[in-house]
Amino acid sequence: MVEACKNAKLPEPEYGTNGAFVWITFKRPSSNTNSDSNSDTSSIIVHGLSDKQKEVLSFCIFERSSREILDHIGVTYHSKNIEKFINSLVDAGHLKRTIPDTPNSHLQKYMTKKGMNLLECAI
Repeated sequence: MVEACKNAKLPEPEYGTNGAFVWITFKRPSSNTNSDSNSDTSSIIVHGLSDKQKEVLSFCIFERSSREILDHIGVTYHSKNIEKFINSLVDAGHLKRTIPDTPNSHLQKYMTKKGMNLLECAI
């Protein structure tokens, strides 16, 4: 991967481990010379989010239920936590609902929006 990034004239990726997880961070080129019409969805600013909110975004690269999300970040399944850690991210445009027309559906799941730059929310 390092060689592929060099060949593509991209910054070298960073990688490491914290004992339980292995992570790799691919960096974007610093210039915006190749931006397209969808550039607004490829770089969502996530600065100012708590570590748990950042963890939710990383965890939701696949569809997840609210219970799965709250269990993953180690908080109780309670309406206040759903509001703080899920609905606030939906309202901010960082997460999307799989059933947007029925927010309270028991089948509802959440996923990080496509094109979102998760590199900015690395923990």
